Amino acid sequence: DQDDPKTSLAHIDDSWGLAQFQDEDGEIRLIRFNSGFIPWRGKQAFPVRMGIAIPTEDSDFGEDVEEALAKAEEKLFEACKASGRAVITLFITEPHYKEALLYIQEQSVGEAIMDQLAALNLGLEFQYYFDDDADWQVYWLVADDLDLLPKMPDEATGETA
Repeated sequence: DQDDPKTSLAHIDDSWGLAQFQDEDGEIRLIRFNSGFIPWRGKQAFPVRMGIAIPTEDSDFGEDVEEALAKAEEKLFEACKASGRAVITLFITEPHYKEALLYIQEQSVGEAIMDQLAALNLGLEFQYYFDDDADWQVYWLVADDLDLLPKMPDEATGETA
């Protein structure tokens, strides 16, 4: 049943794509985007948006920061999958931080995930927030910016742009 979050998540894991863009300051940004959630438009199984940012600029790790980030990301995937109550929709890698965008069923799910990340003792600083976003507005804005949404026919001509 596609409305049951636990059974509908099975096919999502392999739907990741990569996009690169340059911002107005000339900085390169990488976005890993899980397009497997595009068919979920209109479903509200995960109404809370959670953003997690990990600053990397003033890290004491040097080259080891990438290894710590990889461990944190792996734990994030494990925690979301184990809970069945959280999904990771995208990652943004910028020169000075890495960010993950999740949608979760309720804030306590995100707090439990953050406890698991903190327990890894990786020395990373995790900044996070929660916001009500049952319509996944941020996800759809990024999907639209990356030109991943299906083209709607022009009302006058019936042709897609």
